[in-house]
Amino acid sequence: MILNRVASDRHEDLLRESLDEIGVPVLGAIRQRELPRSGLPARAEGVVPVVHHSVAATRAVRHLGEVVAGAVDLDRILALARSAPRLVAEVWSPPGVPAPGMRPVIAVAGSARCAYGYAEAAELLTAAGAEVAMVDPLRDETLPGDATALVVGGALPEAYLDELAANVALAARVREFALTGRPVVAEGTGLAWLAREFDGRPMCGVLDVVGRTGEHPVVGYREATVGTAGPHLSLGAEVVGYKQHRGLVTPRAGQRPAWSWPGGQPEGFVRGGVHASYLCLHWAGRPDIAARLVTASAGEYGDGARGAAGYGEENTLRLVS
Repeated sequence: MILNRVASDRHEDLLRESLDEIGVPVLGAIRQRELPRSGLPARAEGVVPVVHHSVAATRAVRHLGEVVAGAVDLDRILALARSAPRLVAEVWSPPGVPAPGMRPVIAVAGSARCAYGYAEAAELLTAAGAEVAMVDPLRDETLPGDATALVVGGALPEAYLDELAANVALAARVREFALTGRPVVAEGTGLAWLAREFDGRPMCGVLDVVGRTGEHPVVGYREATVGTAGPHLSLGAEVVGYKQHRGLVTPRAGQRPAWSWPGGQPEGFVRGGVHASYLCLHWAGRPDIAARLVTASAGEYGDGARGAAGYGEENTLRLVS
């Protein structure tokens, strides 16, 4: 065990004595006073400081590393780790995929260092035959020219809505992209980004909805059922997702809602090639999501067609003025 937030020498002695009585070795003790009281990026900033290697995040991680190195027996931890038996399992690797240039290009929100979502989503898209291209909604001004789909994961924090609103060039490009009927999957703050406006700030205008910051956070898991087939999910499919947001949008759902779940009102929007909601999914729980999206992104769009995946109603996405 490693003791954390130890208050004093006496506190450490009491903990070590108690653990020694039950045969649990102590590999180190980190004092409360050694932990940084400030400088760590706020939770509301999510993974962005790490993705962008901000000065505050870099300094905080370096400082924590120094604290751990001085307080923990790292050599003993490494020895214990190396003594563990080898796992008996087949190592996962992507199956054979088409050669570069033959694969659909799917833009995924993030940077070369980290995606705004789970890493497995990009891995599964690659395994399903796509070429993944990262696009940073906070910094990039355009989408990859050959992109056939766009995915915005649930780790894009609401704390950066001002930056999203300021990136008018990319917002216009996303709006034009959605109008072609190509697949756009947006989770969490991605829904707010696609709205007409949020807290009075202009967004992409892909969906005719208005957002605002609520007084209380919405946090929790949902056992959801797909209410309308979209580019990556079939009608009636059941998933487990999570919600962590303060944002509220009006209306809550479109004529073709994305989700329903027991005890709640329908939520989210499916229109044209767009699937957007505050519900966030871990795609590793449903690997078929990536395969369906790759198939859909390889189809023909723009005239109300369903595309290769055969999803949704024939409906067009009109520009929101």
